[in-house]
Amino acid sequence: SDPPGYAAPDDTRLDGFDACRDTRYGDCWQGLIWTLQGDLRFPPSADSYRTSRISSSFAELIAVAYPSDEHIALLKEIAGNDLTTGSSREAVFYREPGLEERATPPLSLPDVVFPFLAQGYLRTGPTGRESLAMLNASDYGGHHHLDSLNLYYWKDGRELLSDLGYLWDHPDKYQTYRTFAHNLVVIDGRDQQRKGRGGNFHLFSITPRVKVMEASSAAYGSESVYRRTCVLIDHRQKGSYLVDIFRAGGGTRRDYVFHGPGNTYGSEGLSLATLQSDVASDGEFPLENIRQATGESPWSLRWELPGDYEFRALAPGQPGETVLLGDGWGQRDHRNTDRGAKLPYVVRRSTG
Repeated sequence: SDPPGYAAPDDTRLDGFDACRDTRYGDCWQGLIWTLQGDLRFPPSADSYRTSRISSSFAELIAVAYPSDEHIALLKEIAGNDLTTGSSREAVFYREPGLEERATPPLSLPDVVFPFLAQGYLRTGPTGRESLAMLNASDYGGHHHLDSLNLYYWKDGRELLSDLGYLWDHPDKYQTYRTFAHNLVVIDGRDQQRKGRGGNFHLFSITPRVKVMEASSAAYGSESVYRRTCVLIDHRQKGSYLVDIFRAGGGTRRDYVFHGPGNTYGSEGLSLATLQSDVASDGEFPLENIRQATGESPWSLRWELPGDYEFRALAPGQPGETVLLGDGWGQRDHRNTDRGAKLPYVVRRSTG
């Protein structure tokens, strides 16, 4: 409250103003929570890292200002059920006594779309924490990358379609900033435009077994079709899978690009031949160890991951399609602890 007897020049004053409840501050916190993936880390999208998360200090403040079951459950996940593990100094000054004895349901994360931010989140699992498919149609500017309609897919504690995230103010930060570093379609080998690309969601629909979201943007100008539909099929105990449909038009060459989660993988349905020179020498993408095949018939790639885990990417094939596999930029740490890291890049090419 304003001091007794004080009034602003227009004769107004504040009495009992609550910054947490009389503003949109609570919506900001809620948005922060609903963009988490199942391990309570954030997707490493744009200027974020795969280690980014809500700190115990923030979790304490959220629980004080908005003491719902959801927010108490979040605090217990971060600080332990007894609220003694990984707790912060904020707990000493702000936490309500006896909070650890409050019974709360398990923390759940919802399927959600943020229309203004232009990001959609589809999940599986009884509490939404088994998997996350995130479609990003955000406009360019601020802390965004050249990544309109990028797709990120996390499942069972693993990044399957990863975003390389942020290299801070590193001399090579463009390598994770550019369009080719993301899982999307690149037209004529060019970066997406910075101004006026926009981005909107047209569809977001949830049923018990099928979830779908669709977005588009003018990433390559309003004359080019640039639209993505993602469908999550959930068979619950029998598993789930993601269907990706990307419509792209304009230019003379369209490359559907994604990079795999590791370097141990094999192919089926592709007769690969090694190219004599890398693609970079042809003025295209900077890749090494490039192999090429026709992609007119169905084919697949299979990654073997730690823990006897397998990830498959399946393509239906289409007339005139060319498939390129090569090793590209994989560094994700601005401190250079992984300098020189490579990831396999997959390029499905259509021309004409």
